[in-house]
Amino acid sequence: MSSLLLLTALVAAQPSLPRVTVDARPLVVTATVRELPARPVEEGPEFYPPRRVRVTFGPQQDWRELNVYPVAALLAQYPDSRDRVRGQIDALKGLLRQRAAPNAVRGEWPFLPLAFAAQVLAASVRYVDFDGGRGVRYLVAYRQDAAPLSRDDVYYTFQGLTNDGRHYVSFVYPASLAELPKDAFAPANKSVMDALASGDAQRAKTTWEAYLSRMKRQLDGLTNDARLTRLDTVVKSLLIR
Repeated sequence: MSSLLLLTALVAAQPSLPRVTVDARPLVVTATVRELPARPVEEGPEFYPPRRVRVTFGPQQDWRELNVYPVAALLAQYPDSRDRVRGQIDALKGLLRQRAAPNAVRGEWPFLPLAFAAQVLAASVRYVDFDGGRGVRYLVAYRQDAAPLSRDDVYYTFQGLTNDGRHYVSFVYPASLAELPKDAFAPANKSVMDALASGDAQRAKTTWEAYLSRMKRQLDGLTNDARLTRLDTVVKSLLIR
C-alpha cells in the first residue's frame, strides 16, 4: 500500500469530530472552540488524549476547558483495560444508568483526563442533563500526598456522555471557593499539618480522614450554590451535533 493510501485509510478510520457549541455567558467570558489532534501515547504517567474538540473559556489556561472525546477514539488510544480509560467510561455509564445517590457510591468518581493522583474529595454531586446527553457534576480534588486543601486545589467538574454513547464530555473549571483558605498552610489547617508531621502514623491517618470528611460535609452544603449552578447552566447549554 502506498504512503498516500495508508494515510487516507488511517484518516478514514478515525472517528469524526462533532460540531460543539456552548453558551459561556453565565461565566462572563468568551468561549473558543478548536479541534485538536491526538497526542501519541508515550511512556510515563500522563494522559495522552485522542483527537478531540476543546472549548476554552476566557484567556487560555489549564483547567478552564471542556473537552469532547469520541469514545471510539479514547478506546483506540487506550486499548488495554489496564490503562484505566475504559474503566472510567464504564463507571460513568453505570453511574448514569443507575443514577445512584451520592452517598451510595464507593471509591472514586469517574474522571477524565486521567489523573495520576488520589481523588481525595468528591462533593456537591448533582446529575445534570444537556440536549442529547447527561452526566454528573461534582467538586473534585486530587492529591499525591496528604496535605490540607487550598481553594486552588478544588475544581468543578462535569463528566458526561451523549445519549448515543459516542462522545465523552469532560468539563473542568476552577471552583475558587472563598470557604477554603488561599494557602494550604493557613492557620486554620495548623492542627491537621501538625498531626501529619507528627511521625505518629495512626494520629496522622485519623486526622487526615477526619479532615477529608469535614471538608466533604462542608462542600456538600454548596450543592445548590449559585457559583456551581451557573456552571451547570453552561453544561445545560451544550450542543454536540
